[in-house]
Formats: sequence, structure tokens, C-alpha cells
Amino acid sequence: MERIAFVSETWHPEINGVAHTLSHLCGQLAARGCELQLIRPATRDGSHEPRAQQELQVSGFRLPGYDSVQIGVPAPRRLMRLWRRYRPTVVY
Repeated sequence: MERIAFVSETWHPEINGVAHTLSHLCGQLAARGCELQLIRPATRDGSHEPRAQQELQVSGFRLPGYDSVQIGVPAPRRLMRLWRRYRPTVVY
């Protein structure tokens, strides 16, 4: 089984082209039996991606003038803990 990790600054419920494209891609990969990981900035509403078997939400900060865009802060220890336990086949 392929384990695919996505690292992204944007994801649903945000509404933009990147989030929309990644959502469709994840849907297709999940339908093919791939195990999905998601690394992204924490959501305001506490939501999680239901198709991801593992999800790491990191701290982030808002870009001045773009309140809807949040940039993730690196979390190397948390990320390495996740990847030691669930090593991905590929990272996007």
C-alpha cells in the first residue's frame, strides 16, 4: 500500500484552487486504496480531513492583508515522530 504525505499551507475548508485540486486528488488516491497523511496549519474550526489516516496540524500565522491564508510554522520533532511511526512512500 502506498502511503502518500501531503504538506500544504491550504486545504479544505479553505476555498481556493489549490485546496480544490488537492481535495480531488486525495479523493482519487483514497478510492485507489492509498493511505493519506496530511501536514497543514491548524484549522480555525478544529476540523480534520476525514480521508487522511494521519493528520498533523501545526501552528501557523496569518499573512497581513490575507486573513484567509495561514503559513505553517515548522514542527520538525512532531513531524519526525509521525514519520518514524508512519513512514510515507512519497511526500508532496
